[in-house]
Amino acid sequence: MPVTATKHKKTHWVCAEPQNTALTQSEFEALTWVQVKNCRSEGDFGITTQITRESTFDNDVDLTFKGSSAGTDFSLEALTLVSDPGQEILRTFGKAANLNAMAVKIVSTDANSGEISTSRYSRGKVHSPIALGGTPNDGEAESFGIALEQEPIVVKAA
Repeated sequence: MPVTATKHKKTHWVCAEPQNTALTQSEFEALTWVQVKNCRSEGDFGITTQITRESTFDNDVDLTFKGSSAGTDFSLEALTLVSDPGQEILRTFGKAANLNAMAVKIVSTDANSGEISTSRYSRGKVHSPIALGGTPNDGEAESFGIALEQEPIVVKAA
């Protein structure tokens, strides 16, 4: 039997209120969310853990140990819409003087049924937006980096 993949549509959401402490699933779900429009690309979303290795004379294979963990620098690329409230929230948190963390949510929906399959939540500090180069057909776009500060909470549909 052939393997089939389900196409998903993703929407990206941000919260205008600073979130400087770790949140639970119910706290994330209670936030007021604003959609970021015209997103066309996203980066890796999660944490990375360093793996250290130790060689010893009595082992053929190095021993491995987990080191410290760090959130990824999740990036969100969007066609620039100056009047989009979601993009304006990203620009506000991306200002150099803004030291607050922002909550972010990614929602995946089944493209055929429209039902939510997965919601991912985290929070972090936003880098200043970068105006992207490209070809004449690309349009004006910005990339927003978000340095995640909390291990993402992943909620699968029941």
